[in-house]
Amino acid sequence: MTVMKQLIVSAGFALIGLWPVVSPAEWGKPLGGTYDGPEGKSRVVTPAAAELGADERATMAVFERATKSVVFIANTAIQRDPWSLNLFEAPQGSGSGFVWNKQGHIVTNFHVIYGANSVTVTLADRTEHKATLIGADPDHDVAVLQIRAPEEALSPIVIGASQDLRVGQKVLAIGNPFGLDHTLTTGHATSELLVLRASNIDRPLDHHEDEESHRDRDPDP
Repeated sequence: MTVMKQLIVSAGFALIGLWPVVSPAEWGKPLGGTYDGPEGKSRVVTPAAAELGADERATMAVFERATKSVVFIANTAIQRDPWSLNLFEAPQGSGSGFVWNKQGHIVTNFHVIYGANSVTVTLADRTEHKATLIGADPDHDVAVLQIRAPEEALSPIVIGASQDLRVGQKVLAIGNPFGLDHTLTTGHATSELLVLRASNIDRPLDHHEDEESHRDRDPDP
């Protein structure tokens, strides 16, 4: 027993003797106020461009104007607890939409509110409003909601004419899919007069009858 205690004590002293060598060397020493190593020195900051390009300024202007109209939509459904059999509201989905007019109409995708028992719209000013479903077109994945909100809180989206769109024109997709902040994705128009019936509700994606006129414009083989 005495020999075992001596071995344990000896091992302890050995570890204590090694501690100063093993502990700080692996991760570096704490940086103090007098540390002058390369890690403690400021890096050179690359100066910003003297002037933004015209395309950048146009994109920023559209984003800043449109975000006031883009809303966050949360969809909840009534579910039953399998153990207690109690009913409760559970989050089911979310997405983006936009303010259509001062009467509180909100346009969104049908799949965002599909199967909802309750829909909440969050405006750009972070105020939340319960929404009522006014109408829907599942084949084109469109739904219209309405909220009760002060007119000064509603900023209707600026609309254009789709017939003026040309292939190759720049397109901005602005959303608020998670309710945290607005997002921006850029792209280009890739087709004209091709209308798709879009729905993920038990029906495949079909081409509209106007596809024939679109196909007639395909280049010769």
